[in-house]
Amino acid sequence: MGLGKALGVKTIKLKLHGNYADTSQLFSVIQELDFRDAGSPLLVPYLGKQLIVWPEIDRQNQVQISGKNNKFILQRSSQPASGKTVAKNLALSAITDGWSDMTSLTGKGKNICMGHVDLVAKVLSEAGI
Repeated sequence: MGLGKALGVKTIKLKLHGNYADTSQLFSVIQELDFRDAGSPLLVPYLGKQLIVWPEIDRQNQVQISGKNNKFILQRSSQPASGKTVAKNLALSAITDGWSDMTSLTGKGKNICMGHVDLVAKVLSEAGI
């Protein structure tokens, strides 16, 4: 197992066939695709930008696409893009002096999420997006 996998890092630079200026344009093309176990994507605002996200696995695991101008990154994020989840994670981190964040490095949720990143990449590739 490599260090990235051990730490839960999973990032894929998407090689897209179309021209997409931003995530909203990309979302309009992929929203009807069947991503099987990963679920259905959503377009959500997050920190002044738009992200394409899939349902949270747990409070620290979510598949996300970010980027613009045909440079998009598909990744496992340990910080789901939901206002409620972000607030909970920040509160837990403060209360536990950061120890609650360590659970994002281990566990079933991390492994499921990393598998979903691969699945989403495969579906996008097969669709020729």
